[in-house]
Parts: sequence; C-alpha cells; structure tokens
Amino acid sequence: MVSRPNPADLLAEFPERCHSANLLVTLPRQVVYESLIERTDHPTADMVYKSVHERAPQISRSTVFRILDSFASKGLIFKVMHPGSAARYDGVADGHAHLVCTECGRIYDWLIPSFGLNDVARDLPDGFQVRGLTVCYQGICRQCQIQGAACDSENDRDDGKEESSEKHLSIVMDK
Repeated sequence: MVSRPNPADLLAEFPERCHSANLLVTLPRQVVYESLIERTDHPTADMVYKSVHERAPQISRSTVFRILDSFASKGLIFKVMHPGSAARYDGVADGHAHLVCTECGRIYDWLIPSFGLNDVARDLPDGFQVRGLTVCYQGICRQCQIQGAACDSENDRDDGKEESSEKHLSIVMDK
C-alpha cells in the first residue's frame, strides 16, 4: 500500500498548489482540503461535508461539493469513481492506483512501480494533452474473501442451497 504523505506537509504545499491551478486560497477551500487530507478512507462528498461542518458550520454543503469537484478537475485531489457507488475522494493526488473492493466498497491506495503520466505520454496520439491519470482495479479485499469463505462454509452445511458460480478477481500482494 502507499505510504501516505504527512497531512501537515500537504497542507504546507496547499497555497502553491492552488496558485499553480489558478485557484485563490480561501478559507472554505482550505477547510475542505484539510478535512480531506486528514482522512485515509477515501470519503464521499457527504462525509467530507460532515467533517467541514464540524469545523466551519458556515460552509454550505453545495460549497463543499463544488470545491471537491474543482479540486478534482484541477488535479489537486483524486475523484475515485466506482460503478454503483457514490464518488469518493482522495487528498493524495500523486502517482498511485486504487484497489476497490466490489463487496464492501472500501478503497485502498496502491503504489505501482514506475506509475505516472510519463509512462503513457510516449504512446499518445499527436496533439493529445493528458491532464490526469486514474487507475482503479476492482476485486475483493482480504477481509471480504475471509467472510465469503465463512459464508460458503455455512452454505455447504445447509442442504438445498446452490453454490454460487460467480467468480471474482482477487488481488493478492506480497509485502
């Protein structure tokens, strides 16, 4: 998994990153960014709003949603999309991929060696400018695999239950 940067380091870089993205540093933007980078659970916009509301109740829900979308479109954060679930956000926008568990919905960061825009830039058609790269693998996390095995064992003891023929992609990583 990815070693996440220290939130204090990310916050210190925030003004320069905003400047590079042609965004003014405002209190609402700073509070939204701070609320996001302190989390490791890839929260939804509603989850970020709840954190923001605890710190600055004057910042509206729609403002939080607009800021998150603005940050994502400017490359300050990742917007992780998974079919069938709400968009999730990641305050760490450097070169890493995401592993999405299709059972529980949890999202894990995954550092891929030699991962980044430079890897795809050499094969792009003439004139195409890449502004971002998102890689998202889908599979089943270890905890859901264990729980699934326990459920399968219970099903084996019950007469009359059919075994599921559904197969899932499992990503196993050695440390």
